[in-house]
Amino acid sequence: MDLYIAPLRRAVEQLDEGLRRSLLDPGDLLIRDGLIHRFEFTYDLALKALHRCLALASAQPQDVAAMSMESLVTLGHEQALLLGGWPVWRTWSDLRAHTGHTDEEPMGPEVVAAVPRFLDEVRHLQRRLAGRVV
Repeated sequence: MDLYIAPLRRAVEQLDEGLRRSLLDPGDLLIRDGLIHRFEFTYDLALKALHRCLALASAQPQDVAAMSMESLVTLGHEQALLLGGWPVWRTWSDLRAHTGHTDEEPMGPEVVAAVPRFLDEVRHLQRRLAGRVV
């Protein structure tokens, strides 16, 4: 199993671009919706990359496979792969869980507001994983 992070790198770049465009025109709902979609995609890739990295580094990969998301994030934080621990990631997890519900209009501004800090987090993860690419 190899650690391949090019998709995460591209997702981070696209999320950053989406944020920049959203800041230029905060009232454009199409851009906001695109930013939310990029958040979802980047969030999912970040967790997959974290999971894969921890499994590769583990003497017992099956233990990593059986971990809850909270345990996975906590371990990633302990190993300095993540800046924030579970309380921070739980917020993003909650946002991600609700982004697919298009009838919940108020969720959009919350996601947009969370993206800058989330970008800092995934950039850190990307840098840490780049040093571990097999």
